[in-house]
Amino acid sequence: MANIFKGLRSTNCDPHIIQRIKLELLETRSNLLNLQNTLKRTARREEECRAMTQFIKSCRLYEMIDDMLLDIAFQTNVDSKPGASIEQLMTTSGVQKSSIETLQSTGAAATGALKSSPERRVTSKPKLVTNDELALVPSYLRGRITLDKLNETYEMIREVTELKYQLFKKNKKTITTEEREAITRMRAETVPTLKGQRFITVADIKFFKDRMMPKATLTHLSILRSLHRLYEIRDKNVLRIVIAI
Repeated sequence: MANIFKGLRSTNCDPHIIQRIKLELLETRSNLLNLQNTLKRTARREEECRAMTQFIKSCRLYEMIDDMLLDIAFQTNVDSKPGASIEQLMTTSGVQKSSIETLQSTGAAATGALKSSPERRVTSKPKLVTNDELALVPSYLRGRITLDKLNETYEMIREVTELKYQLFKKNKKTITTEEREAITRMRAETVPTLKGQRFITVADIKFFKDRMMPKATLTHLSILRSLHRLYEIRDKNVLRIVIAI
């Protein structure tokens, strides 16, 4: 800019034109300095956002926030429905408390008998997500996901879980080399915190479905986790998906 001013002084231009050019150059310089300061502030904000994102991921705050919002939505939905109390319903229907306790004790005894028998395992049908439940999911998390796609992912996870644990029971004489390697990997992925629980990993989905897990499925998992259909455990860079219902 100093060289431009020297060039203007050496020319035989109109002083008014020279003055106007100088003012425009000074204004341009001021705008460039403002832009430079803005870029520096933007870079600092980006660095702060990256640090905050890393902190949220490390603390898994997004899961806590999703669960809290979902619980608040559920509670608001329940509180907004007027109805009689449990005692009033019992009085109106003529059901005695002792009868209910008898039924509960009988059901508990039957459940205990089923659990005590290792050979009888009750496999309940998947409790699919309903429209009412999906409507309670925060819109920023739900996005454009449809109910069919969400339930399709949920059923896929249950199917892979069943296939995985059926493979453990397969006759050793009929197991292929690929299946034997998969069983070795699955047992290595088992952690003490999941002892007695069924879980799958991304590698299991790839093995049984012969495809990688799409990125959209990660969003589905977040919604299913918020709806308490499943929960996730990360250990040694392995994502373990455990079905809760």
